[in-house]
Amino acid sequence: MKAIRSFFIGLAAAIAAISIWAKTPAPLGPAAERARALAKARYTYIEAANAFADDRYDDYYMLLRRASALNPDDPFIAGEIADMDLLSPLTDTIRARRSYEALRQRFLAAPSDLYLAGLFVRAARNAGNLDDLARAWAILDSLRPERADVSLNLAEVLVMKSLRGDSAAFPRALAIYDRLLSGLPGDIGITSQKIRAYSARRDTASIIRELNRLVASAPDNTDVNLYAGNTYGAYSMADSAMKYFDHALELDPESGRVFISRAQYFEQTADTAAFDHEVFNALAASDLEFDPKLELLLHYVRGLFEQPENRPRIDAMFEKMLEINPGEARLHALYGAYEETQDNIPAALEQYSYSIDLDPSESDVWMSYLRTLSLLDKEEPLLENSRRAARLFPDNLTYSLAAASLLLRQEKRDEALALLDSVPQSALADPKQASSFYSTRGDILYNIGLRDSAYAEYTRAISADPRNAMAMNNVAYFMALDSINLSLARTYASLAVSEEPENPTFLDTYAWVEFRRRDFAEAKRLIDLALKAYEPVVEAIDTLALDSVELAHIEEALEEIEVVEAEEPSADIYDHAGDIYFWNGLLREAAQFWEKAAMLKPEDELIAKKAKHKTYFAE
Repeated sequence: MKAIRSFFIGLAAAIAAISIWAKTPAPLGPAAERARALAKARYTYIEAANAFADDRYDDYYMLLRRASALNPDDPFIAGEIADMDLLSPLTDTIRARRSYEALRQRFLAAPSDLYLAGLFVRAARNAGNLDDLARAWAILDSLRPERADVSLNLAEVLVMKSLRGDSAAFPRALAIYDRLLSGLPGDIGITSQKIRAYSARRDTASIIRELNRLVASAPDNTDVNLYAGNTYGAYSMADSAMKYFDHALELDPESGRVFISRAQYFEQTADTAAFDHEVFNALAASDLEFDPKLELLLHYVRGLFEQPENRPRIDAMFEKMLEINPGEARLHALYGAYEETQDNIPAALEQYSYSIDLDPSESDVWMSYLRTLSLLDKEEPLLENSRRAARLFPDNLTYSLAAASLLLRQEKRDEALALLDSVPQSALADPKQASSFYSTRGDILYNIGLRDSAYAEYTRAISADPRNAMAMNNVAYFMALDSINLSLARTYASLAVSEEPENPTFLDTYAWVEFRRRDFAEAKRLIDLALKAYEPVVEAIDTLALDSVELAHIEEALEEIEVVEAEEPSADIYDHAGDIYFWNGLLREAAQFWEKAAMLKPEDELIAKKAKHKTYFAE
């Protein structure tokens, strides 16, 4: 029996050994291993594409690198990694060179793919490699000769190469231009590029020859004559320029484009009367849309508004535009902005009002309108329209805060608080807006007498925007009035002054905090700075609110320099100065400050008492 058992045990072991041998794969040869790696690379590349589609960019990059490790010779995988690396700010010079080469190899692997070709061309342009640029565009030109844009890009690079000393490049560029013009003899775009090429070499004779050829190919084409006139004008050849401008006008006597070109020429030649005439004609042209007319008017105003003697010309232009384009809200807004630069605030207010009536949806125009109301001290219309704007633009806290501040000034505290409580939560998403909101609520709550709640609101305001100088100033002042947390009040006051070192209100608050802390010498230094801040200054102010006109070409407001008249310090500042000077032993000066405060605020009994008795009385 033992022998039989041993036999079966041996047989079982043999079968197991055979099974293990059968499950062990035979070693693969180099070709099979290579095929297996390529298959894995393709699969991993597909997974990378899926990750990219799912916005899993970290996985995408990781899978691309794994695919590249499996198949380092694949130019498309390497090219995608290069695309990513060149976008990364962490890519060093060595990796950037390696990435550039990967893009070049990918382009050579598939030169007919215009998208991939564009990526390599951009990289070559960024690298300043004109040789690679020329080779790339030449390959593309040979593959797509029907694409004029490709041919023109090649010609442009060849011109650049010629300017760097490649004598064979310029004739090649000219040959490309001539090839294109043989099919389109009157094409302004191609001719203009050829003329630019000659211009780069300062070859005026060839430029004139090309212009003559262009005009001969289409002598009665308005655009051709305008181009010829503009080009001759750029080379100060006045007679030739006017010849073609006049012919363009004969061909199309009602064309706004012709008037604009002629106006530009007369502006260059400083022919004021002719310039005005052509601008008038352009503004009256029926074939011009409103936007180019408004752009022309803006250019006109920009060039003339600094000289007061030009005011009649500008007014005439605006009146002409209003006559031709009634009901254009942006035109009234621009006219209002111009009137504001001329300190004609009532006229500016009128134009802004027209603009809002025509189109109440422009928040910037509302800002300008409310600003002019404030300049004219029209408090009730300012309050009414601030509320109206707040309803139109509930997420813009500027209007609600302005209305609440006006209500607080009118001592309508409950109404001001109710207005702020109606502000939607979405308006508080921006931390700076939220900070202004909490700060204004703090002002109202303090005036109502809810001081603890007010201090909590100021804390929220400063937490939302640690640089909200007004919130820090106000809470510091109220703490000084209440003689509480004077160390914290001093911190807030100093931070407010550090944000706006020449703000007299902030300096006064800081001085008053130091007075309450009984540091009388420091309080005097600060109140002197506050008083000095009221001296006349020269400052730059934004005089033309062009941001109220939503046009893409308006990039910046016009500015002028003016002297700002000295503003009188408030009664409170004079009163504080009197108290501070008194405790510094300067009794005569203190009495003078109290007298000034009493004149400005005769209803204040405490100030009147100090002025009368020429001595300090505590509140």
